[in-house]
Amino acid sequence: MSDVVVSVVESTTAVTVTEQDVAVAVTETNVEVSSSTAGVQGATGATGATGATGASGVVSVTSPITNSGSASSAIVGINQTLLSLTRSQISDFTSGTVTSISGTVTQSQVTDLVTDLAGKASLGAANTFTVGGHVITNAATAVIPLAIRAVAGQSADLLQIQNSGGTGIVNISNTGSIRTTGAAAVGTLSSIGQFTVIPSSTATIGAVVRAVASQSVNLQEWQNSGGTVLSNITSTGVIRSTLSMQALGMQSVSDGSNCMAFSSNRNVQIGATTGVYGGGTGVIGITNASGTPTTNPTGGGILYVEAGALKYRGSSGTITTLGAA
Repeated sequence: MSDVVVSVVESTTAVTVTEQDVAVAVTETNVEVSSSTAGVQGATGATGATGATGASGVVSVTSPITNSGSASSAIVGINQTLLSLTRSQISDFTSGTVTSISGTVTQSQVTDLVTDLAGKASLGAANTFTVGGHVITNAATAVIPLAIRAVAGQSADLLQIQNSGGTGIVNISNTGSIRTTGAAAVGTLSSIGQFTVIPSSTATIGAVVRAVASQSVNLQEWQNSGGTVLSNITSTGVIRSTLSMQALGMQSVSDGSNCMAFSSNRNVQIGATTGVYGGGTGVIGITNASGTPTTNPTGGGILYVEAGALKYRGSSGTITTLGAA
């Protein structure tokens, strides 16, 4: 096979094609084509002109909504001075929960809120209630229904109950002392005296005055209007009186048995509460001894009645009958 050199010359040729049926016979022939070296690439064309700048990305809003952002970052807010809301415009206003509110909304900015809040209690200021009947119903057994906590250095009362003129009639002081100008009652709603205590059960002590360790002053005192002590119980339990004492009887501290009785006729009975006076007045009755003395007394003698006879036993053991039965 001979070499074939193909030269390509750039030219413009107009070709007219007429549609007709043509039979083409293709004979496979191996042809080697050698192309000549490509020409030099032409220079890059000039850059086109820059297009016009697009509109700003800030979205326009309607008052009271504001948008002070830029095309790349919107900052949406509310002009509160132009805000007016009614309760019906806020979903779940009465039953829902508001989790976060920033800024300040005045009462006048919310329609009907001024009227609705009139007479309502303020949590951040002192209140004066003109309607009674307030009730606190506790929600859990481990929750304190109401607590009044003093500030550091509290000097005024923690609580006061006043009459219609504003004068305190019951108060709890800053140290917790309870004071009243009226009668006080414990265990009952009815006062028998200025201070009444009625035990809640037969096994409850009505009142207890307990001394502190090394008590030195009286446990209890009864004073006259001038503050002078008339009767008192000392720190050791001794009863003292500057006047005469009146009683129907006396009992033993050790076993509670009756030791002495007093009658309205100035009679005194020793050894029992039932008097044996024989119709006398200002006499002493002595009950028969339930057990006669068996040992000699030291530093004194024993006076007793046995089977109706008055007897005396001295320190040497001598028994003398002072009066026959």
